[in-house]
Amino acid sequence: HTAASAPLNTRDVAAPLETRAASGFHDHKSDRCLLSVTGQAVHDPRRVLAGAVFKIPLERMSVVVPDVGGGFGMKNYVYPEYVLVLWAARKLGRPVRWVSERAEDFVSSAHGRDFFARSRLALDKDGRFLGLEVRAVANMGGYLSTSGPISSTNAAGSAIGGVYDIPSVFFEVRGAFTNTPPIDAYRGAGKPEANYLIERLVNLASIRTGIDAVKLRRRNIIGKFPHRTA
Repeated sequence: HTAASAPLNTRDVAAPLETRAASGFHDHKSDRCLLSVTGQAVHDPRRVLAGAVFKIPLERMSVVVPDVGGGFGMKNYVYPEYVLVLWAARKLGRPVRWVSERAEDFVSSAHGRDFFARSRLALDKDGRFLGLEVRAVANMGGYLSTSGPISSTNAAGSAIGGVYDIPSVFFEVRGAFTNTPPIDAYRGAGKPEANYLIERLVNLASIRTGIDAVKLRRRNIIGKFPHRTA
């Protein structure tokens, strides 16, 4: 038996309680930069800002995060506005603050999902899963976000097949540039896409084989540990 599906994980907007905001400071005497940002991470942005953007020693770049009203993953990254407030603070010799408006944040912060996959699940006559094939196209947006491609490739790939013992898995993802805001990690980053895909296939397989969907799941769930996934 085979079950085939072509689900689309629709694009999601994070829309956290507070929009993105940042304050940039620069001490001319020590040539030190400080970024205070409504973010979720400090170490990776600090390394990117110091090494890739401003080309200064790491110890001269500080990033701090105050209390944050949500982010869901989309506040992990280095956005252009964060670079600009630091550059302007150094250029003007005074602190510079930026706060995104709600409508601006809606279209300038990273979105999630937007993942289209054609997939097939093979089963033997007893309803045991034999193989899973997935060929997907991931909308990357108009340009790549910091870790955008990882969400649709490594992150989704490690979860393909869900909790089921599937001996063979083929997973291919192509990224596509479009005229939309960029995609990045959001609430699971690739895992929801993978889980939605396999569970939809199991439901279709239940219809195709006539085996109750709950029984089909129990029959194929991983039962021996340690377990090495395909």
